[in-house]
Amino acid sequence: SEESDPVVIISRNLAQRFRAAGKQPLGRRIRLGGSPEWLKVVGVCADARYRGVTQEDVGLFVPYRQSRASTNYLVIRGKQSASELGSLVRQTLARMDPAQAAAGDATIGKLVDANTAREKFNMILLLWFGGCAVLLAMLGIYAVIAGAVAARKREIAIRAALGAPRGRLVGSIVYRTLGFALAGELIGTAAAILAYGRLSGLFYGVAPYRLYLFGSVVLFVLAASLCAGCWPVWSAGES
Repeated sequence: SEESDPVVIISRNLAQRFRAAGKQPLGRRIRLGGSPEWLKVVGVCADARYRGVTQEDVGLFVPYRQSRASTNYLVIRGKQSASELGSLVRQTLARMDPAQAAAGDATIGKLVDANTAREKFNMILLLWFGGCAVLLAMLGIYAVIAGAVAARKREIAIRAALGAPRGRLVGSIVYRTLGFALAGELIGTAAAILAYGRLSGLFYGVAPYRLYLFGSVVLFVLAASLCAGCWPVWSAGES
């Protein structure tokens, strides 16, 4: 109540800071900003993200009747639609205190979308550049293989005329091609791991250095290299 001693519940993040400094959080008295009022810590709760989806804030929670905040937020969960709930809240608020006004309402989905708009834009931009890079890599691999096959077309034709199996000819050239592609992918994977530290701030909810992510990219580019190389080599063997 308003007459009881001022109390506060802190988040686990803030409690860990107290413990790291050798202080016990429960029972300690703290002040909020420049307020002269001392609040007694009576509990510790889980960390929450109420100012942003991508970061956990240092939470301080005070009882509603002891709050000195000029603006309060009401979170409602119901089966009705967002418009119906908003209308119900405004009607109830007007009956309880006509002097109070509702500044606005929004669903959790809209708040999350607005808060993560920048991250989504960065992700779409990175995906677009990544797709262009993969396409250019595939075109480059195809061009290099086609040029190498064209330079050895006479040799391939002579070996095929002497009875060399077409599969053996194709396999030897593809084997060399995949060797170069694998070497390039190893260098690219190492560069990606080194660059991840600088790009990690653009991602949210993605654990660092997941092996299946790097492995899937490596296998995809290897498969693209194989598909890009088989056709020109096979065509040269037929000719």
